[in-house]
Amino acid sequence: MPRPRAIKQITPPKNTGKDPTLAPSRLKAMDTCPGYVSGDSGEAADEGSMLHAVVEAHILRKPAPAEYDPEVKEHREMVEYALEVYKTLEKEISPWAPPVGDFDAPLDPEVHVEKQIQIAYCNRPSRLDLVFKVPRKAIVCDWKFGRNIVDAPDTNKQMRAYGVGLWMDDPTLESIDLILCYPRYKKMDRATFTITDFKATLLDLARLAVRSECWQDNLNPGDGCNWCGRKLSCPAVASNVASVFQALGGDPSKIDPACVDLKNPARLGHMLEAASVIEGWAKDVKSFANDVAINQGIDIPGYKIVSKQGTQSLTDIHRALLALQKMMEKNGLGDLDYGMVLDHLKPSPNALSKYLVESFKAKNPKPPKGSIGQLEDSIEAEWDSLKILHRNSEVFYLRKE
Repeated sequence: MPRPRAIKQITPPKNTGKDPTLAPSRLKAMDTCPGYVSGDSGEAADEGSMLHAVVEAHILRKPAPAEYDPEVKEHREMVEYALEVYKTLEKEISPWAPPVGDFDAPLDPEVHVEKQIQIAYCNRPSRLDLVFKVPRKAIVCDWKFGRNIVDAPDTNKQMRAYGVGLWMDDPTLESIDLILCYPRYKKMDRATFTITDFKATLLDLARLAVRSECWQDNLNPGDGCNWCGRKLSCPAVASNVASVFQALGGDPSKIDPACVDLKNPARLGHMLEAASVIEGWAKDVKSFANDVAINQGIDIPGYKIVSKQGTQSLTDIHRALLALQKMMEKNGLGDLDYGMVLDHLKPSPNALSKYLVESFKAKNPKPPKGSIGQLEDSIEAEWDSLKILHRNSEVFYLRKE
């Protein structure tokens, strides 16, 4: 593999030298460590952004983003649930609207999608996913399309900050319902935000603002480091790494917390050495902890056992590919490119099914509704009839509570 063209200087990740700024989504992490800055977004964040845009488009009766494929059952069901919640909340708040003049019919509630507000002490305006408003009452709903369940709305710093911003936007409000909606799990959490909550949250935001002004003196490594964009250059993290590295037999002077220089290739080599040692230790710790909790039945404080469905695998790749070729011929998709499939794809049910779907879409840019799902079901049924489709056992692992 050719080496990239040499450059004069290493370019560190963009967030490593960034000053922290108060924002609703970062308040919980910044309460633990005021030096927290967001890391790079991954595929999960991109998926969430896309689904937010799809729901917004449906509510505003606009075309959905081009990257949204309603044939992806998981995405379609999440969007459908979010829209059901939207309709439910709209009906719920309508009775609160007062009559108009001499007429008995109430006012229609105001509906805001991506409503921009300014929250006290936060550096930039924030956007609320969905807001319903009638005189004296409002509902704010935040879509959570990811897999994590966050703090309940009555203690959730992000949602409470939204309450502050919405009340500042309209001081005539008497109460605000804060709602977290999880379309993936078809569930909602909600709480009522009152003037008492407003005052308490305002004081909390002021406290966090003061801490963030002198963040260098209050660095506090913890769980948030996993998602923080500063960890490579953070002296507090480097100090902890040096201690662990020393305990495992390494030279702690190679990880000098007072000299976090990401532009020095030699230092990067030292960091890599420490990482490999600690990585091996962490792997053994996780393996041992899983054995203690899952196989020996001993509770580990702060952690719980969770499970995920086992993945599917193919027990006979040759017969699976022959079945795939047969399915492609049946749908007029030409010959299967065996070389490409074997060289560049992991021959798993998901990968091969995706190859079939992409081939179908290439020939049918606008496939009939439901045809993609039928195609996926057909190839899975074919493999199942050949008795070469195997579902691996359910997987158990530890997760922090």
